[in-house]
Amino acid sequence: MLLALLSVATAQQEAAVELSRSVPLVSAEGVGMGSAGLAWASGAKGMFAHPAAPAMRPVESRAHVTGTVTANISTFSQLTGIGAQDFGLPKDAWQGGIANFGGTLLVNNGGGGVVLSTARYSSGDREIRSKETHYLGAWSWTDGNVVFGVGYRTATARLSTPTLDVTYRGRRGFETGVVLCAGGWNLALLWRSRIEASPRIAGDDIPSIAVLPAEFSVGGSWVGLDPVTGLPARLAIDLVALGAVEGGVSVEGLAMGLDVAKGQEITMSPRVGGELEILPDRLKIRTGSWYEPARSALVPGRLHGTAGFEVKLFSVPWIAGRELPLSVDWAVDGARGYRNVAWVGFGTWRSGRTGPWIGPRE
Repeated sequence: MLLALLSVATAQQEAAVELSRSVPLVSAEGVGMGSAGLAWASGAKGMFAHPAAPAMRPVESRAHVTGTVTANISTFSQLTGIGAQDFGLPKDAWQGGIANFGGTLLVNNGGGGVVLSTARYSSGDREIRSKETHYLGAWSWTDGNVVFGVGYRTATARLSTPTLDVTYRGRRGFETGVVLCAGGWNLALLWRSRIEASPRIAGDDIPSIAVLPAEFSVGGSWVGLDPVTGLPARLAIDLVALGAVEGGVSVEGLAMGLDVAKGQEITMSPRVGGELEILPDRLKIRTGSWYEPARSALVPGRLHGTAGFEVKLFSVPWIAGRELPLSVDWAVDGARGYRNVAWVGFGTWRSGRTGPWIGPRE
């Protein structure tokens, strides 16, 4: 079933720039938990993972106008694998940065939100910039056991080298998903359609299309009290499948003047993470792992290890006379030839001590 869905989303192209990222679209919270959390996704931090996140909130807040915010920034370094010494070719190291923002507005059982993400990869005089924007709407049924979300997304990529400067723009991406909630256990499904982007200039030396692959994801989570410590805890496990791009070529390879096939087969990325609120209503610690699949024949997959924490800071006046408790997140993500050690996020604090729940605990 999954293979059939992703195959349908794959168009026939002679050559297409493949735009999947080595840094998943997540918040600093998500990074610390191994980029897992599809079924836990809640508020602004969770919108990167699932479009139902704007309506995932406590039952007692349904009668109020409220909202959440998050802002995240990261710097990283990696080997593309195209020119890594491990594979017998000259070493090619890339540096980069990610900036993400999310915000929600919630009224009664429904909510809406926007996600903005921009990434920059550079190596010497070569640079790749990508942007994604997601506009989301979500609704929770009265009993809170089913939360549904939909979204529209856009994608832009710019490639700059000493001999080339081209921008691809695509605006036909949709996403939809559902989270099923029962007694602290959640199950989530997510579908994101393929985006095809066209270049602003045409030429024989560049592919006529760039593609952000289709995505199908399934995830599960548990939230409750740790049986050993009695502290609020959560666990999450996801499986993310990216669709094939027929004729796909690596954007990093294109920047290096190399023809490197990428994304021509469906790939799977398992992810797992956990969190423990070691100081109630003040401090959480996180850890996790995820597998970065091999989208290119030249590059083997990488197993990542992650860790992070979140600290509650203070509250500020917010919508409809309510206060917004703010917090700071920090996370690290490492793998062979990959380092992401400066991922910092600011956003809304969500303790695991209060309830009852729509979906995950807040």
